[in-house]
Amino acid sequence: THLHRIQKADSPNCPNCRTTRETVYHHLLECPAFSDQRARLARGVGPAARSLNNLLTSPATMKPLFRHVHDTGRFTAAYGDL
Repeated sequence: THLHRIQKADSPNCPNCRTTRETVYHHLLECPAFSDQRARLARGVGPAARSLNNLLTSPATMKPLFRHVHDTGRFTAAYGDL
Protein backbone atom coordinates (compact mmCIF):
# COMPACT_ATOMS: atom_id res chain seq x y z
CA THR A 1 0.00 0.00 0.00
CA HIS A 2 2.87 2.39 0.82
CA LEU A 3 4.57 1.66 -2.50
CA HIS A 4 1.30 2.49 -4.24
CA ARG A 5 0.99 5.77 -2.32
CA ILE A 6 4.48 6.85 -3.37
CA GLN A 7 3.79 5.73 -6.94
CA LYS A 8 6.28 2.84 -6.91
CA ALA A 9 3.49 0.27 -7.45
CA ASP A 10 0.47 0.36 -9.75
CA SER A 11 -1.91 -1.11 -7.17
CA PRO A 12 -2.19 -1.20 -3.38
CA ASN A 13 -2.69 -4.96 -3.64
CA CYS A 14 0.08 -7.51 -3.39
CA PRO A 15 1.55 -8.08 -6.86
CA ASN A 16 1.64 -11.82 -6.11
CA CYS A 17 -1.79 -12.42 -4.54
CA ARG A 18 -3.51 -9.51 -6.27
CA THR A 19 -6.48 -9.75 -3.88
CA THR A 20 -4.80 -8.83 -0.58
CA ARG A 21 -3.52 -5.39 0.35
CA GLU A 22 0.25 -5.36 0.39
CA THR A 23 1.30 -4.46 3.91
CA VAL A 24 4.48 -5.15 5.83
CA TYR A 25 2.59 -7.82 7.78
CA HIS A 26 1.33 -9.49 4.61
CA HIS A 27 4.72 -9.37 2.92
CA LEU A 28 6.64 -10.79 5.88
CA LEU A 29 4.14 -13.18 7.47
CA GLU A 30 1.34 -14.13 5.07
CA CYS A 31 2.09 -13.96 1.37
CA PRO A 32 2.09 -17.49 -0.06
CA ALA A 33 4.50 -16.41 -2.79
CA PHE A 34 7.25 -16.07 -0.19
CA SER A 35 6.66 -19.22 1.85
CA ASP A 36 10.08 -20.68 0.97
CA GLN A 37 11.86 -17.47 1.94
CA ARG A 38 9.75 -17.26 5.12
CA ALA A 39 10.79 -20.81 6.04
CA ARG A 40 14.46 -19.82 5.66
CA LEU A 41 13.84 -16.77 7.82
CA ALA A 42 12.19 -18.93 10.48
CA ARG A 43 15.15 -21.31 10.49
CA GLY A 44 17.43 -18.33 11.00
CA VAL A 45 15.56 -16.55 13.79
CA GLY A 46 13.33 -19.22 15.33
CA PRO A 47 9.99 -18.32 16.94
CA ALA A 48 10.67 -14.59 16.49
CA ALA A 49 9.77 -15.08 12.81
CA ARG A 50 6.11 -15.45 13.78
CA SER A 51 5.82 -11.96 15.26
CA LEU A 52 6.02 -8.76 13.25
CA ASN A 53 7.00 -6.86 16.39
CA ASN A 54 9.89 -9.26 17.08
CA LEU A 55 11.05 -9.21 13.48
CA LEU A 56 11.14 -5.42 13.36
CA THR A 57 12.54 -4.65 16.81
CA SER A 58 14.95 -7.39 17.81
CA PRO A 59 18.60 -6.75 16.95
CA ALA A 60 19.04 -10.51 16.49
CA THR A 61 16.55 -10.56 13.61
CA MET A 62 17.90 -7.62 11.60
CA LYS A 63 20.46 -9.38 9.42
CA PRO A 64 18.19 -12.38 8.65
CA LEU A 65 15.29 -9.99 8.00
CA PHE A 66 17.30 -7.93 5.51
CA ARG A 67 18.41 -11.14 3.82
CA HIS A 68 14.76 -12.22 3.63
CA VAL A 69 13.69 -8.92 2.06
CA HIS A 70 16.51 -9.19 -0.47
CA ASP A 71 15.66 -12.84 -1.23
CA THR A 72 12.03 -11.99 -2.02
CA GLY A 73 13.16 -9.46 -4.63
CA ARG A 74 10.08 -7.35 -3.91
CA PHE A 75 11.83 -4.04 -3.39
CA THR A 76 14.36 -4.51 -6.16
CA ALA A 77 11.47 -4.13 -8.60
CA ALA A 78 10.53 -0.77 -7.06
CA TYR A 79 13.89 0.66 -6.02
CA GLY A 80 16.60 -1.26 -7.87
CA ASP A 81 19.39 -3.08 -6.07
CA LEU A 82 19.61 -1.68 -2.55
